[in-house]
Amino acid sequence: MLNEKIIQLKKRFVEYADLLEDVLQKVYSGLCLREDHLLREVIDIDEPMVNDMEIEIDDFCLGIIAQFQPKAKSLRTIMMISKINNDFERIGDQAVNVAESSLYLLSHESFLMLVDFSTVLNQIIRMYGDSVQSFIQEDADLARKVMEQDEIVDCFNRDVYHKLKGEMQEDPKLVSPALQVIRIARNFERMADHITNIAEDVVYVVEGKVCKRKA
Repeated sequence: MLNEKIIQLKKRFVEYADLLEDVLQKVYSGLCLREDHLLREVIDIDEPMVNDMEIEIDDFCLGIIAQFQPKAKSLRTIMMISKINNDFERIGDQAVNVAESSLYLLSHESFLMLVDFSTVLNQIIRMYGDSVQSFIQEDADLARKVMEQDEIVDCFNRDVYHKLKGEMQEDPKLVSPALQVIRIARNFERMADHITNIAEDVVYVVEGKVCKRKA
């Protein structure tokens, strides 16, 4: 009975993961392909769905623990799904932040041309997909590869800040759009951090040991 409940939990978890991947793809299309209606979908439709599913999975995890009092790997799996569930919700929040800033920037085409959002966003989507697959397949090696890629997104965030800092100093009129670009870059960095957390959790579930990316 416990195994059946864990299978059901994993199925719901994968559905949540698929929903969030769809959100990230919409953010990509909205920001990089200028499809503003998809950005509005992320804000108006997808955000409530992401939040509702986060609550549902959290309740599911608590219910299994209360009913079966699982131990060993079963308990680790449930606890890590609960933790990853929280990371998913935060990634959803950050996707909404990016969608909001992207809508603003669509009316400032020159700033959209200054920064290559597509490369880093594709990197984040790949990291996310690999982190989910590493959990489904219990692949600690794939999870470690995800962890190694976090620095790429960190570098992007730093580069954007230093690049636009000079633009804002030269022309105060550029401060508002530049800050929106910086906000996007910071949310990308936070997304990557949460994806890295997921990869760390996978290593813990599979191998039963804590694995943290070196700073």
